Amino acid sequence: MTTFLGQEVRTLLRARRVKVIAAVVLYALLAFPVAMKRPPQSVVDLATGWFDGDGSFTLFMFAYLDLNMNKVAAFSGIILAGGIIADERARGELPLLWSKPVTRTRYFLVRLTGALALFALIYTTATLIGALYYPTQVSGFDPAVYLGMATVHLFAAGYAVTLAGTMGVLLGRKIPAMLISLLTLSAFVGMAFLPFYTGSSWLGWFNPFYHGVSLIGRMTTFTPVDMLGPIAVLLVFHVVTAALGAWKVSREEQ
Repeated sequence: MTTFLGQEVRTLLRARRVKVIAAVVLYALLAFPVAMKRPPQSVVDLATGWFDGDGSFTLFMFAYLDLNMNKVAAFSGIILAGGIIADERARGELPLLWSKPVTRTRYFLVRLTGALALFALIYTTATLIGALYYPTQVSGFDPAVYLGMATVHLFAAGYAVTLAGTMGVLLGRKIPAMLISLLTLSAFVGMAFLPFYTGSSWLGWFNPFYHGVSLIGRMTTFTPVDMLGPIAVLLVFHVVTAALGAWKVSREEQ
């Protein structure tokens, strides 16, 4: 399985779509502070009223997670994993694949894990570049808070990969699966901060992207231990969703 996973990662590294995703992430990373220059004070006050902390850094983290990385995650997940199994079905390769000495479940999970690993590599690299770049661009930038929140958000952003890969298996056709994934992820992203706006945390219980940004409610006080809860919840989202995909692929061509 390790050899198969390594081969899958190397194949993805050579893929054009991975280079496109990396370029989009890098562009978003470098261009984003320009859009956040000199925000109106009323907008800053609104953000600090909703979330913990004060000043432009709070607004920056809100916008960075919501407008920047959430959108990039949805795009990246669909491009990376939306064709798992569906591509092979479209090319008529499934009978050949299922004749090989690898279980259908393992094939799906290895390909999904490879896509997750590539996404995590791109996301982590971008985050580390941001930790060096943003202090020169953002007033009051706190690298520790930024890295802590980005670490938790990685598990939410990666859920876009898991969802897209599973949706491709469930629906069986790539384009419908990608469209449904896009609609679902857009709904999750659009409602990620709803609990903060309304003061009702239960509105985010079943939204992985809410758990990915939940630390913004205690930016100035969270500790590494506080990061474990959201990460654990997000891992449950990943496992349950991937298990659904693995079950479905195990039923293929029965």
